[in-house]
Amino acid sequence: MKYVCFIAIPRTGTNHLGRVVSGFKNIRSQYELFHKQAVYTLDKSEVEGVAPALGGGFEKFDDPAFVETVRAAPGRFLDALAAHHDGRYDALAFKVFPKHLDDAALKEDVLARPDVSVVIVRRRLLASYLSLRKAEEVKKYIDVDTTNLQVELKVRGYLDWRAEVLDWYSRVDAVLADLGKRPERLDYEREINTDPHTLAGVLVEKFARLGIETTRDHGEPPALEKQDKSKSLEDGVSNWSEFAATLAAEGVPLDD
Repeated sequence: MKYVCFIAIPRTGTNHLGRVVSGFKNIRSQYELFHKQAVYTLDKSEVEGVAPALGGGFEKFDDPAFVETVRAAPGRFLDALAAHHDGRYDALAFKVFPKHLDDAALKEDVLARPDVSVVIVRRRLLASYLSLRKAEEVKKYIDVDTTNLQVELKVRGYLDWRAEVLDWYSRVDAVLADLGKRPERLDYEREINTDPHTLAGVLVEKFARLGIETTRDHGEPPALEKQDKSKSLEDGVSNWSEFAATLAAEGVPLDD
């Protein structure tokens, strides 16, 4: 069994990516396995299947004791999940966001494993931040249309968030370089936010380079369900002129 770890931040299209990956019959697509609130996308049979190896009689994916156990021993959990699916899949795919795991656990228990390959997912930073701010404003992160919503952006808030994100990606790149691992990369604007058949084809090629053979013969891939269908970032920011001017004065690009 192999693993594909998608390294990303929220609001980079990873839910859509997971849905497309789930169409590949030989790959089990999971989501945020190491989230602090739940072991997301594990169904009841999976929870019960891995529970004995983790030393508990867990039954629910959001059982706090189960979540704590998984996050405390991510490597053991991945082994148990692979054993549960033995023979049914060639690979398991999951995503890791900042703060899911501390750096040491991420490196030693996940990224350092020889059976783990890495795909780094990036999106234009300001687009991710605006999408996040809109979701926070409506207190809903899926199944909501925020196209006509405008929010006020605080320059300091964005700069602090941006620094944390860049540091996250930099730390991961440094770890992978130290481990001698070469990740694949996915760009939201060029590859995820496109025709789903095109994305499926891109994934076939990237997975092949990671040693995971699959095909596009996996049914109709879902289209990207965008919460914000605005034509430009400017449309969603109530104080855009002031915000953009301040960033320009600080020498911070709007399109990185």
